[in-house]
Amino acid sequence: MQQHLVALAQQLPISEQAVSILATGLPNPSLIGNFDAYEGFITFPEIGSFGFLLYPTPETPPTWSGTVTLTRPILFRGAPVQVRTTNTTTEVSPQVVLQGSLCT
Repeated sequence: MQQHLVALAQQLPISEQAVSILATGLPNPSLIGNFDAYEGFITFPEIGSFGFLLYPTPETPPTWSGTVTLTRPILFRGAPVQVRTTNTTTEVSPQVVLQGSLCT
């Protein structure tokens, strides 16, 4: 199944910004290894990185999605965006499944 990643950046009121990530065509994360979820991950060089859980929709196959709200204006074109595997109960090194860059 073909995999797709979409990242939406939007300006919110009161100088906040949000990044939403949607991913389709992903297998159950447990099929990749000792993982139970996916996370969105966005990096702003010289500022920091933000990770947040992606949640599946009920249909099969699911669309995995999530949003992070940033309290200061830092979004910029070209910031790396990833979908990674994660384990919410143990420390397991994540595995990058999809990647792209932010277009604002």
